[in-house]
Amino acid sequence: MIRSEEVVKQICTLTGCSPEQVGAVVGLAMEALHKTAFCDEGSVTASIMECMWMFGDKACYHLGGILEVARIEGDHDIPWYETYARFAPETLKKFDPLLETWMEQRSPGRMKLDRE
Repeated sequence: MIRSEEVVKQICTLTGCSPEQVGAVVGLAMEALHKTAFCDEGSVTASIMECMWMFGDKACYHLGGILEVARIEGDHDIPWYETYARFAPETLKKFDPLLETWMEQRSPGRMKLDRE
């Protein structure tokens, strides 16, 4: 298994960024993909397409792979929200308010889907 610190070190070496900068950049990327999935009527499909356009085929392939593993092997009765709620409960307090602002930014098509 790849250790997270090894990946961060590789990115730092490749880009000349500090670990904090790597975290900030990856955080921005993940936030953009999450927001697309949350706000766009295309949901996860739109997020995968955005990933391809923003970061290329390798990132898109691996995001799709993560989602496919979750679909096939995941316990559909346990939401992912619960996983990180247990792993990092402070994350919810810190970032859940962001979802409140995104609710107002949902596309008309997404809002229609929400009502159905």
